[in-house]
Amino acid sequence: MLRPSARDLATEHPLPPEAMKKRLAIRTEISLSAVLTLLGLSALLLLFYLWYGRDTTIYAEGYSDSAFATITPGMVEGTVYEILGQPLSSQMHGNPETWYYSDGVRKMSWGEFLGLTARAPGEAIEYIEFSKEGLAETVHGRSLQKVKRGMLKEQILELAGKPLKKNPRTSKALHYSLPSGDGVFHARIVNIDENGLVSGVTTYEFHD
Repeated sequence: MLRPSARDLATEHPLPPEAMKKRLAIRTEISLSAVLTLLGLSALLLLFYLWYGRDTTIYAEGYSDSAFATITPGMVEGTVYEILGQPLSSQMHGNPETWYYSDGVRKMSWGEFLGLTARAPGEAIEYIEFSKEGLAETVHGRSLQKVKRGMLKEQILELAGKPLKKNPRTSKALHYSLPSGDGVFHARIVNIDENGLVSGVTTYEFHD
């Protein structure tokens, strides 16, 4: 003899209206709770992403990117002040000639986004600094592991190729932007050589 199924029993012995309403209310409550939990997690993730990606750059008074674009090598230092105003800070010590092989921007992994993995400061910037004699002195970056200290520029070009940007040796760096906290930082630097002339500008975007 076949036993009646649960559906047959439910059909033959339907639940009272009050029980049906209670069961429906429980299901609705569970579904609503799941939706609210999902929305809450999504909102938290969005807020974390917006906080991480916020622009924390502080610019010098009167600074503008359009004016910064007019700064060219060979310009007198005093002319820079006339165009951009006074910088937020200046470094008087000399900076070595530097070749950059990255722009300082790297996509954030999901582990970093969720706070599960840490990120080393400056990891995204890959560069080579040269001595006064033109030899590699400081090498930073995973893609530059074959480049060794003391190498000539010709050897480096064969191993690593042409850099994205070259910054000449300077005796002063005028900083027209500074970071104010964790987030996105847009660097704007005017480099001055030993003769008081602009040797170049430095711009990059960095996520910290």
